[in-house]
Amino acid sequence: MSQSSAIDLLYWRDIKQTGIVFGSLLLLLFSLTQFSVVSVVAYLALAGLSATISFRIYKSVLQAVQKTDEGHPFKAYLEMEMNLSQDQIQKYTDCLQLYVNSTVKELRRLFLVQDLVDSLKAQIDQYLGLVRTHMNTVVAKIQAKIPGAKRKAE
Repeated sequence: MSQSSAIDLLYWRDIKQTGIVFGSLLLLLFSLTQFSVVSVVAYLALAGLSATISFRIYKSVLQAVQKTDEGHPFKAYLEMEMNLSQDQIQKYTDCLQLYVNSTVKELRRLFLVQDLVDSLKAQIDQYLGLVRTHMNTVVAKIQAKIPGAKRKAE
């Protein structure tokens, strides 16, 4: 996506396209609040596969009825070259190596208490995360016992 396309989206110059993009993003974010990332990705993949299979069948039936010879509807995409060069792979592994090294250094710094304040902040953050998880579990169990209480959709 070019910079001008992104600006066109942000300024709502093409209302239909912007509505589709932002509506899809809103639906994705809402789905992520209700379901796990793995479930959302799996359902998106299933929807994409269903759409492409349906389109392929539709085009095949249309070709048979009209007796045309248009060929495979995704032929141009199937013939595209999608190989990574050695330079690209090297660039990506260098970036990954840099990320992993910085993460390991930060974890070492926190767990070996190089800076007491930062390590305490990390410990408090982890503790609050555990407390939040336990509180959510307790609330869910209480709601399960109360008739008519609202429950999260699962």
